[in-house]
Formats: sequence, C-alpha cells, structure tokens
Amino acid sequence: MSLSQKATIFGFLVRVRYAVKRLLRVLKSCGVEMLIIDEADRLKPKTFAEVRDIFDKLNIAVVLVGTDRLGYFQKRKYPL
Repeated sequence: MSLSQKATIFGFLVRVRYAVKRLLRVLKSCGVEMLIIDEADRLKPKTFAEVRDIFDKLNIAVVLVGTDRLGYFQKRKYPL
C-alpha cells in the first residue's frame, strides 16, 4: 500500500470518527429517546457494534427492524 493510499484511508477514518461523535452529540442534545433502524438486516457486523455503542453511551432504546436474516445474525453472533 502506498503512502498516498494510507493517507487517504487515515483521512477517511478521521472523518468517520468525527461523524460518529457529531451524531452522538446531536442525538443527545435533541433528547432522542428511541432510535429505530429500518432494514437492519443489511447492516454489516461492525455496524452492530457501533449501534450498541450508541445504546451504551446515550442510554436510549434502539429498535432494529429487518427481515428474518436479522434474527439469523443475532442467533449466530450473539446467542442467548
């Protein structure tokens, strides 16, 4: 990987972190009590961890809406 590619990736990650911090700030300042995510079955596994972080940091209800694929992922990745 070239130096310019690494710089591009680093810049992208910095922007993503800023966006997540901004999202948390906006949700908190608006007094959001519930976050509903439609088509959650299309989320990538890493995104589930980020959604869980929102729940942990803001202590708000998170509702995931999706197809039966969502249940399959939950059972496979996070068994009860």
